[in-house]
Amino acid sequence: AMLPAWHPLAAQPSVDPAALSDLPLLAWPRPLVPDEVDHILARLGEAGWRGSLGPAIEDGMVIGQMIAAGAGWAYVSDTYDGLLPPSLVVRPLTRGAGAPYVAHLLVRHDAPACTTLVAEVLRDAVVAVAEQLDERVTAA
Repeated sequence: AMLPAWHPLAAQPSVDPAALSDLPLLAWPRPLVPDEVDHILARLGEAGWRGSLGPAIEDGMVIGQMIAAGAGWAYVSDTYDGLLPPSLVVRPLTRGAGAPYVAHLLVRHDAPACTTLVAEVLRDAVVAVAEQLDERVTAA
């Protein structure tokens, strides 16, 4: 969860999704990424979150600015930790609601076959690295 650094939940090492139910979830517009938004809402709902979506925002920097101002929170991977300005923090979500590693790779429908092949190899490599990272985290 990306939160404003001053929020009381930001002081905790991890956050129960149910504790975020009073804050709007700031996310991309659903029509742009319907499967992703549905997946996030399902994961959060299974973990006890009963909140609502805030305004749909197409700009990640604007989402960060709104969070810093206290307008809500965002569902992000823990990999954002350490990459944000001091006004924002990332805390892992409990109850299995954490954001998995996500990589989006887009290839034009009319791309040459060699481009598609490179994209498939790159996708497979990213998946393999993510699985290794998950194994390391689980073993720790």
